[in-house]
Amino acid sequence: MREYLQSGWVRVGLGLFILGCGPLIVIVVAAAIGLWPDPNPNPIGPGLLAFLTFWPSVIVWRLVSRESDCAATRARPNKRFKLAASRPQVKRHPLGSNSPPMGVRAMA
Repeated sequence: MREYLQSGWVRVGLGLFILGCGPLIVIVVAAAIGLWPDPNPNPIGPGLLAFLTFWPSVIVWRLVSRESDCAATRARPNKRFKLAASRPQVKRHPLGSNSPPMGVRAMA
């Protein structure tokens, strides 16, 4: 986890999320517990900031997450290959792939 958080792109994604959505979350929570002067705020500016930064931060996080998943997969051996090689062969139907599709009669 520490290596994941050391990545520059992870920091960019988290920074976008915190700086973009943070003000809106703070205003909503402060209004809910009574610390904000207006009990029903309409924070247009922080809402637009959150709107413009939320999805880019999620996209950056997902791309970095996928990249780290790929690196971890390359680092360890593929267990599925070993399992597939040890499975017994399944007998196939005698007609195999030459059978007609469903609903189509075979011509005699």
